[in-house]
Amino acid sequence: MQYLFGNLIAIVVSIAIAAVIGALLRRALDGQPARWRSFVLALIAMVVVAEIAGPVAVQLGITAGTTPSTQSVLWWLFIMLLVILGVGVAALGVLVMGEAVLPTGRYGTFADIARSLAGGARRSVRYVSLLRVTAASRLWRSARGGPDSPEFAAAITRTLSDAGPTFVKIGQVLSTRPELVSPALAASLTTLQSDAPALPADIVEAELTRAWGRSPDALLAELDRTPFAAASLAQVHAGRMPNGTEVVVKVRRPGAVQQVSVDTSILRRFAVSAEQRFGWARDLGAVALAEGLGRSLLGELDYRSEARNARACSAGLVGDPLITAPEVITDLTRENVLVMERFHGVKLADAAATLTAERRAELADALLSRVATSIFVDGVFHADLHPGNLLLREDGRIGMLDFGAIGVIDPETRRQLSLLLLALLTGDDLAAATALTLAFDLGDRRQRGSTDAMRRELGRLMTLHLAGSPDFTALVADLVRFLSRHGIAVPGDVAGAFRTLASLQGTLRALVPGFDEIAAMRGILPTLIHRSLEPIQLAQHAAIEAALALSIARRLPERIERVSDDLASGRLVVRTRAFADADDRRFASALVTDAVSGVLAAVLIGVGAGLFTVADGPQIGPGIGLLPLVGAVVGTAGTALAFRLLVRLFRRRPGS
Repeated sequence: MQYLFGNLIAIVVSIAIAAVIGALLRRALDGQPARWRSFVLALIAMVVVAEIAGPVAVQLGITAGTTPSTQSVLWWLFIMLLVILGVGVAALGVLVMGEAVLPTGRYGTFADIARSLAGGARRSVRYVSLLRVTAASRLWRSARGGPDSPEFAAAITRTLSDAGPTFVKIGQVLSTRPELVSPALAASLTTLQSDAPALPADIVEAELTRAWGRSPDALLAELDRTPFAAASLAQVHAGRMPNGTEVVVKVRRPGAVQQVSVDTSILRRFAVSAEQRFGWARDLGAVALAEGLGRSLLGELDYRSEARNARACSAGLVGDPLITAPEVITDLTRENVLVMERFHGVKLADAAATLTAERRAELADALLSRVATSIFVDGVFHADLHPGNLLLREDGRIGMLDFGAIGVIDPETRRQLSLLLLALLTGDDLAAATALTLAFDLGDRRQRGSTDAMRRELGRLMTLHLAGSPDFTALVADLVRFLSRHGIAVPGDVAGAFRTLASLQGTLRALVPGFDEIAAMRGILPTLIHRSLEPIQLAQHAAIEAALALSIARRLPERIERVSDDLASGRLVVRTRAFADADDRRFASALVTDAVSGVLAAVLIGVGAGLFTVADGPQIGPGIGLLPLVGAVVGTAGTALAFRLLVRLFRRRPGS
């Protein structure tokens, strides 16, 4: 028992000493290496020192059964101190090599590595299944024809359908973006359905209880445990508030976030492979598109964002007699649960046959006017207005649903976009080119020749689309391609605004066959432009700018007088401060420190090597010279300084 207890104490003491030594090693290298690396090397160093201590003692005549002299003990302690320093420097060298080959933090902590391995395993299994689906659909063989190929449209639709809910959702999003994919592919993707088996009632109740902290029965007067809609990532239940308001309760499926994360990371890998193989994928920007879709899907899975979006869009509908949005029940909305007022009705496009021609025309005009107003006046608009998100309520009003995606555009961009669109629809190529330059802040980045060429091509595009039967969706698609050809980056929200206007065409023509969206927009835009330039708003802007200009102007006489006095008396001096910025000072300081450290390390190593090779000189023991020992100390210090400098160079961030 005493032996075991003694060993336990020795182990604890050894671990404590190793921890201290490891901390010193990390400190010597600016704390860069991981703690576990330093601790392991400290344990190994202790073992090495213990193995060397015995032979050195024997060499100095310190053996069991003899009484060593005080001088021998002191020399042993001195030599062991040098040994410890040498082993410590060797440990520093190992840490430096470790940092050079595998820097600390590159793969995170052990917990991060474990999570990464688990995620990698899930991705590998999923990747294999998706490769099998892709091979079965012959997608890669059809991909040579690009998005305009009928075989490609059928193959990619079949692939997305078989690949699972995340890819079905991606296909549904792409089906609303004919300006990015071909019209044939967009039409094919509209057939995708995301229906899924309903979650068991006990799982739904557990999710709601976890989100609300209380049982659903304690907060709702009624909740139908059977969903009336079950999709791949969420399902929707009917409910009733204690005050009698009918609501819908949208519950995210457990594991949906992890599933989307894995699938979108795999989608990006497919996009990278496609860009490497196919020119159309590079032209489309497949990788950027995949990354954008991934961010969008993950963002839509946080229902708090959808609730904020719904409130923002509803603000513009206050007092509208024909269009409305559901009220969000904020107190019950969480990251994975969304509670909103329930609308009863049918899809607007399907309800057209039950309405009179006058009512259909009234609703079509109101819908287009409301959407255009939200884009060009309010600056906050519904960015996913496909036909399924427009409902004809039982009271005859249009209800907007699903606010998972909205767009936000700043006032100046809104004004320029409205002018650009009006110029396009009226065939004024000169005004369109000017508005285009202002809307996308091209400025002086284009030479006169390229601007003229752009204007001529824009004029041809307008002439083509305004002749015969105008098609607003085709006009938007060709406009986006025109911008891409000229290297003009379209901000996401601006592209979303064009896409929203184009996506309305199907619903508008379902209400009014042959609805001319271009003619309607020609009539709406002047009014919207006038609203954005109302005298009151212009006066407010002018007053603000005048106040700012006055504030600056009041300081000008004093500054001019000061400069003129200095100039007249010869005191005018133009001074620049070197390293005025803190980052510049830190960079210069680090550079000087590293240079001095490098020179000092080289000198110490050189002096140490010279002293270590001296054969003659004072002796402190049999075969142990004083000068070689001093050389070892000096060389050890220089080597430690060199190792520290190497780690700083390996770990330095760009610009530091």
